[in-house]
Amino acid sequence: DILSYGGYKTFRYVDAVDWNGIVDTLQFVPTYGFDIWESSGYRSLKDTPEHSFSNSKRDDFIISFNQCFGPKFAYIHLLTSHEINCESNVWSSIVYEKNLLDVDKDFEDVWNKLKITDSTLVIISTDHGARLDIKDVYQEEQQHGMKLRDISMNTFCSFIGPGIPKQLINRMVRTIDIVPTILEIAGCDPLLGQGKSVVPLIRGREYPEVYAFMETGGIYQKPSVMDKSDIWAVRTEKWKYWCHVNKGEW
Repeated sequence: DILSYGGYKTFRYVDAVDWNGIVDTLQFVPTYGFDIWESSGYRSLKDTPEHSFSNSKRDDFIISFNQCFGPKFAYIHLLTSHEINCESNVWSSIVYEKNLLDVDKDFEDVWNKLKITDSTLVIISTDHGARLDIKDVYQEEQQHGMKLRDISMNTFCSFIGPGIPKQLINRMVRTIDIVPTILEIAGCDPLLGQGKSVVPLIRGREYPEVYAFMETGGIYQKPSVMDKSDIWAVRTEKWKYWCHVNKGEW
């Protein structure tokens, strides 16, 4: 909404529907959130005609975005990386490399179709990682099995665009910091929330250490309880406190 008030037209696309068969864009995005939101309509990669999320629905979405002139913003949720399928608990190098190549190919397809200009800001990130000893990422997430381990929670965030120098920054930031960063770069009003823009960090200025709060829940309950959290964690760059609400500190 803040981007819309700032004169931006907003788009949103997700590769698949949710586990219950309800279109993801309708379930998780309120009607006032984006000007345009679409989904492929497929439940998973296996349901697509050619075993690929690259389809006419996504192409039409990208075309409509490219044809929009003036300030615009698009959130595109790619799900090929969720379709990890391992025949055993042991990952072979062949299976691992195939998954990397599939994700790379799908990302390249989207990148080449988008009309990215010298004034375009591109942010590439992920909400979590995945352990290599699981067969089904969907089941892992549905049962909240990540347990807030660093191997699942530590991810990356790449900013590519005008005025952003090529560099590798090894500092802890949070998912909630991405939106304030976008708003500052886009010249919009700041977000009155807990997130903090990382623009000073990107531009080499002083950036104070922050606290990251995490929670997950339902991992000991079958079926899982989606609206309750029973594992909490707080992390800084130096330490992490990790606690199960019912079982005490770990």
